[in-house]
Amino acid sequence: MKASKLINTVIPSAIVMAGSYICFNACKKDKSPVKDEVTAYVLDNLAASGTNINIPINDGDSVSQSIGAYTRRSPTCFPVLLTDPAKTDVEITASIDENPRLGQVFDSIYKAGTAQLWPGMFTILGNDKVTIKAGQTASTDSIKVILKDISGIKQPGLYIITIPVRLNTSSPNARLKSSLMFGQYKVIVVK
Repeated sequence: MKASKLINTVIPSAIVMAGSYICFNACKKDKSPVKDEVTAYVLDNLAASGTNINIPINDGDSVSQSIGAYTRRSPTCFPVLLTDPAKTDVEITASIDENPRLGQVFDSIYKAGTAQLWPGMFTILGNDKVTIKAGQTASTDSIKVILKDISGIKQPGLYIITIPVRLNTSSPNARLKSSLMFGQYKVIVVK
């Protein structure tokens, strides 16, 4: 009789304790911030690009809406970097990623508040490729981003636009320091 009384007391107590433990651990606040896929991708690439993040910006293109012309001062330029010296010459292809979420995440990280990028607004000057020579970690030439279409700019003012540039290499032995780079483009619009 004493054994059954002990079992009837211990088992329910153990179940209550186990349930409380599970509930307590399930309700604990997660200390790591919740990130969506795009935010995680941007943060990982910004972290990979180094501790001194340099976001290049051009001198500022002037756009005259009344005659539909603009003066190009300079493109936004940046070199491409590898994590280790290239064993052979490596060709990197660059493309503008027009996913608006990338610019929004960048702006939220840096509190930039830039104007929205729209499809076809920018292009990469030249053939969209740079080369990193064997034994080097940086390209000798740069990716150059220029303004292509001004039709989306409706009001006069100064606009800073964040441009995500995606980098790809066909070489399986070459690892890019960052597969996503950001440039900022300054556009001055006058009537």
